[in-house]
Amino acid sequence: MLSERTKLDVEWDRKKIPYTGDVVSHVLKVFDQKKSKDKNCCEDKVWVLTHKKENRIAIIEELKQHLVNNIETLTIGGVWETTGYSGIATQLRTIITYLLKKGYHNFLETFAPEIIYLFPDLTSVPPFRNAKQLDAIALSPSRRRLHKESEQMFRVTQMVVSLLLKYVEHTGKDVVFLFDQIDKMDEHTIRCFTRLSKCIHHCQAVVVATFSEASDNDPRFNFKINTDNQPYISLAENRNRLLHTAHKQTSPLVLEPTLTNDLFHKKNTIIASEKNTQLMTKEVQTTTTLLESIHKRKLDNLDSEVIDALEESIFTQNYEHALFLINKTSPYMDHLKNKTKVEVWIYIGIGYAFMLKYEKALTLFQYALKNSEDTLQKSEIQLLIALLYTKRLNNPLLGREIIDNALQNIGSLTGNRVEVERTWLYNLKALTFVERRDLVNAYKNCRKALEHIKKGDRSEDAIHIKINLLSNISVLYEYMNKVDASLTKWMKFDKFILQSSPVFTKHYLYRKAGLLYKMKNYLEAIEALKASYKIAAELHDYFHMDIIARGLGAILFEEENFSEAIQWFRCSLNAKYKLLEDEDIPRVVAAIAICFNQLGESHKGMKEIEACLQTHTKGDAAQMVLDMLTHWEHQDNDKWKSYVKWAIQKPDSKLNRPFDLTNLYCERTESS
Repeated sequence: MLSERTKLDVEWDRKKIPYTGDVVSHVLKVFDQKKSKDKNCCEDKVWVLTHKKENRIAIIEELKQHLVNNIETLTIGGVWETTGYSGIATQLRTIITYLLKKGYHNFLETFAPEIIYLFPDLTSVPPFRNAKQLDAIALSPSRRRLHKESEQMFRVTQMVVSLLLKYVEHTGKDVVFLFDQIDKMDEHTIRCFTRLSKCIHHCQAVVVATFSEASDNDPRFNFKINTDNQPYISLAENRNRLLHTAHKQTSPLVLEPTLTNDLFHKKNTIIASEKNTQLMTKEVQTTTTLLESIHKRKLDNLDSEVIDALEESIFTQNYEHALFLINKTSPYMDHLKNKTKVEVWIYIGIGYAFMLKYEKALTLFQYALKNSEDTLQKSEIQLLIALLYTKRLNNPLLGREIIDNALQNIGSLTGNRVEVERTWLYNLKALTFVERRDLVNAYKNCRKALEHIKKGDRSEDAIHIKINLLSNISVLYEYMNKVDASLTKWMKFDKFILQSSPVFTKHYLYRKAGLLYKMKNYLEAIEALKASYKIAAELHDYFHMDIIARGLGAILFEEENFSEAIQWFRCSLNAKYKLLEDEDIPRVVAAIAICFNQLGESHKGMKEIEACLQTHTKGDAAQMVLDMLTHWEHQDNDKWKSYVKWAIQKPDSKLNRPFDLTNLYCERTESS
């Protein structure tokens, strides 16, 4: 396994790497370019290859020694664990303390749920006392639907990067974020590193990462797995993939320095680091419990402990940590009940499905199915396999065959749990028909599912499938162009809204508005969207505030209420700026410009675009706006209409766009 790790499969070609020892000079040059507003300043992300330990220490000390006066180096790293955010926790906690002392209470309060997710002990501090729990305001991935997106981890990542950049803004100094040994950091710290790298273009910061290869002494790569699935439990392989993705998303300058200067062990930092910051997330708690039981050989509760730990890591997108836990648990697998062993393989299969490694996920699910002795457990495994074939591998016919087999296997069983399981199976069977554009049979299977859920229990799983099923029936009506029936079915949730979570209500109102819009009931659609936006704003949910505001702007544009449309497009723009970096910003500016044009104030529209292109020059949206400018004087042709259609994005009927901004396993850049 170690030999596999040393053959890093990253994107760059070693023969093309510029060899230089002058990392400091490059960093200083970048800071000068940023101060002069040089548009060509783009190499503010640097990966320094330091394969020998002494070289790595030397480059860190050289940066600290030479970057003095108005330049500060903040070193992130030093804790080589797979536990989520462990690599960045100490520096983050230090910055939170610093911002508290400087009186940034209102700013910190907007991130309170995310901060107390990482540091629950801060709930006694004034800005965080009334903070909502993160799982009450943001969605997590779904086991039953193999939905990998995590609004929760997206928000935590955004919080981390926002606090780092607020620190840069407050100090007024040039800041080097030095990630020490990026290749050994936990998965969430790599996610933060990647996101930060995309958000520093307009501030006086440079990201530098030292990069070395894992040594034989790194405990995370010392595998002991003794199962016939060993080839599928590869942390090293996943580590290579993470680094490949991080490199592709950040496009850093890669340097391999040759150090010649005399080195002095001198630190340059304004704020003192709080050593050994102890994260107390649920992942830390479940991991600690499991590892202590293994260390002390107290295995009586191992079944529940290993499942609790795996579940927490998989559904917080910390897949490497889940693999690490399997590595630690594998010598004690014989102590687990058979049902627990099968659950272990299910969880790892789900993890690989979320990582887009579908063939590996299938292998693990099939292994779990082969070893399961519980009929209902087998049924759920078959559901997961059918989900993969239907939703991910574009083979709904095989998915349907597997579902029919599962239904047959539980045919003689009775009871509430069985009825809930049948409901999930018929619901997925309906999807297999949708994928084949057979809406009639899809609807028939949804009706069958409804009959079974009436006989089910009131468990969380049952409520989940009932909501999912009613939603799917509403969507089916929409596909059949029966929008009024779709809205009627969707509004069955109306009477439950007062008892629902704000997350569901936000989504409910958005879809309601989308259907009303399709029925040309613009007044009520606007009312529903404004109510959805209000909830998103109360939750500091900038991602969805952006989407909802654009929908409002589009309806008002269609109503020729251009002045109010501009106001909502500005709300979208403000939300995008809160998201720190978004290549789609020029698109919203184009919408504002088009509205001004419709008001007879074309010159204001031109100024909006020109100002935007001063700072946003890269990406497809910027290029589209540049092309749009060339047609600004010829607005009576089809080409201009295509620009208007592109910029004025009409509201959708579902608020389910993915959080690609922080995704290390993005469908469009990764393939299985």
